[in-house]
Order: sequence, then C-alpha cells, then structure tokens
Amino acid sequence: MEIYSKVSCTELPEMKVVSARRVSENPEEEVIEFLCKWLQERGIDLESRRGFGFDIPVSDEELSAGLRGYEYWITLEEELSGDEQVIIKTIAADKYAFMRIREPFAEPFERIGNGWRILAGEASKLKETCSKSDYEGRYCLEEVIIEGDITYMDLYCPV
Repeated sequence: MEIYSKVSCTELPEMKVVSARRVSENPEEEVIEFLCKWLQERGIDLESRRGFGFDIPVSDEELSAGLRGYEYWITLEEELSGDEQVIIKTIAADKYAFMRIREPFAEPFERIGNGWRILAGEASKLKETCSKSDYEGRYCLEEVIIEGDITYMDLYCPV
C-alpha cells in the first residue's frame, strides 16, 4: 500500500462519546492518556472503543509559547456523567471524505499534514456527491488504527 489511500466518501454513525481537551506542548498524548485513565477508573474496558481526535484553536499567546490544542473522544455505550474535565456528547451521524495514512508517525508532521492537504482538496470535489454545506457542529477527525504491527491514521473531513 502507498502511504496515502485514495479518498472516498464514508459515513460515521451517531456516536455517544466522552470528550476532553488539552492545551500544551504535547496535547494529543496528554488528553488520550487522561481519558483512557478516566474511563478505566470507572471500570470501562477500552478494547472495543473507537477514539477520534482533532486540533482545537489556541490563543495567539499560547501559540507563541509553543502550545497546541487537541480534543479527544472515546466512544461510549454506558451511562456516565461527566465532570469538570470531561464532557459526554452525542455526535450526529455524518458523511465524510475519508483517507487512510500508512505509518503516519514515521514522519508525523509531513505525512499527517500532507494527508490533510490532499483530503481537503478532494473533499471539495466530494461535496457535490455527498453534500452538506454547513460546517457548524461538524468535525474533521483523526482516528489511529493498529492492525498487527502496522499503524494507520484515518482522516475524516465532513462533506
């Protein structure tokens, strides 16, 4: 397989998720570790869960200090209550332009950044066939998939 799959149109079902955000020099690892621990402390098995993440805006001051923002979701079937750091959300079913990146962390800034650029260009073409034009309340998502000893990142851009 090439590094990048062909772009296609896919749909994600409605999902209930547990969500948290972090702003730091390494927000992805921090928020993923935090949410996994939070769920495990509540007796939730993470084996069959899906996890989705995306960049969130930071202030100019945070950006100049080298900080980045990231929100992460883990799918949830149980009834749980959030707290001051965790929100329970229902994400509507939606249509997405989809691309898979092989071994995204081999050169993460290059491979993931290029993947998003390719996907964004192709997503504008797909909007004509899977159309929804309003982006409010819609998310561009990243999902890490591990199959054997190969890591993939699936990118989803709403169309």
